[in-house]
Amino acid sequence: LDYFSKAEVILSRTKDSISLGNTYCNIGLARLERKDTAGSLTYLQKALQLFSAKNNSHGIKFTFYALARAQQHLHLARKYYEAALEIDSTSAFAAGVYQGIGSTLYLEENYSGAEPYYLKALAICERQNLLLHKLACYSALSSINEYKGQYREAFRYQVAYANLNDSLLDTEKHKAVSQLELKFRTAEKDKEIAQNKAALYGMQRKLILMGAGSLLLLGLGGSI
Repeated sequence: LDYFSKAEVILSRTKDSISLGNTYCNIGLARLERKDTAGSLTYLQKALQLFSAKNNSHGIKFTFYALARAQQHLHLARKYYEAALEIDSTSAFAAGVYQGIGSTLYLEENYSGAEPYYLKALAICERQNLLLHKLACYSALSSINEYKGQYREAFRYQVAYANLNDSLLDTEKHKAVSQLELKFRTAEKDKEIAQNKAALYGMQRKLILMGAGSLLLLGLGGSI
């Protein structure tokens, strides 16, 4: 937050309103993480004003999303999520927005209303291979169908969740093992290099001593 605050001071002296808007947005999110909802909303609204003045759709949609997250009332959060979808309803970003709307309806126990939004999010996740978002969709859809009494569907999504989760864990384990193997090979290579350097140093020392011995014998021979 201190870094962003310093950036705010510097950028406020320039004409770079887009960068200043990004900084306002970052400050708003940082304040939200610190549970300062009022301060968060103030900065996010300032960001929205700057992006709107420049008709910067990229900044506007992300600020709408951030404003939705900062709302304490679900219906207000949904309003900002829907505003973001009016700008972008197909990208990876939209998958998170659909999930956001779905979550507000889920928390209101409107499971039938929440389901279509999670299905839209899942469709984007499958097209763009968004694995973590897909995992969240499977979990939500399993729970929604359980509440609706659709136990077969609930089980199907739970199995999909478990399979994907196991796959992600296996991938992480593989990465961890690969990193350990790389560290071991690097350590072994460093050890080999160190041993070769030591052997080379020993050979150089022997050659120097042999050369010095030869010079000594030549000197002695010359003095006889």
